[in-house]
Amino acid sequence: MSKARLALALCCLLTAALCGCQTAKKIGAEFDPAQRPEQQAYLAVIEPDLAQAQDHDGVAMVMNAAALPLNAAVRQAQIQRRVAAFDLGPKAQAQAQAEAASALAKFHDVILSLYVPEDKWNNLASSEPTFVVYLQTPDGRKISPLDRRRLTRRTAIDEALYPFWGPWSKLYLMRFGLNDGDGKPLLAEGQNTVDLVISGAPGTLRLPLRLR
Repeated sequence: MSKARLALALCCLLTAALCGCQTAKKIGAEFDPAQRPEQQAYLAVIEPDLAQAQDHDGVAMVMNAAALPLNAAVRQAQIQRRVAAFDLGPKAQAQAQAEAASALAKFHDVILSLYVPEDKWNNLASSEPTFVVYLQTPDGRKISPLDRRRLTRRTAIDEALYPFWGPWSKLYLMRFGLNDGDGKPLLAEGQNTVDLVISGAPGTLRLPLRLR
């Protein structure tokens, strides 16, 4: 084979390889939910509100937590993510909007992912949890949750909505009232943030949350 033909053949092979790589990347993006535009748009919304922290005893990890407040912006982004995933029609979208508005009018909901090395200590939904969880306001008030519920379903849409849910962590819904035990609003006028505190004998974490 002449040098010219060899060069042409190598060029063709290189072009085919590059095309193959581009096709592979395109297919990979189509099948990887984290790369899809609708997922990227969702992540862009929740990232500013997602709080994450770790507690260590020396080099040993005591716990690792991530918390996402279901404020108005996050709830709207979740609705849009479901619309993109399931091609929801106007009726289903209206129902989702109504449910979100109803929840926002009654509660401050927080999704919490928690990992601790001892699985038996990861029991926030039990009657005698290892860790207590509460919200602490800027003026020092401590508000306990009205409901502590473990979420166990791991469908594709759940993992898309809660990408911080690690394979070894447990996911919880922490539901707080709009007011404290004395009927005083949890958030004063002009306030948006509180601290979510996870505290127990193994250690303590404090995560700042924007509730609205």
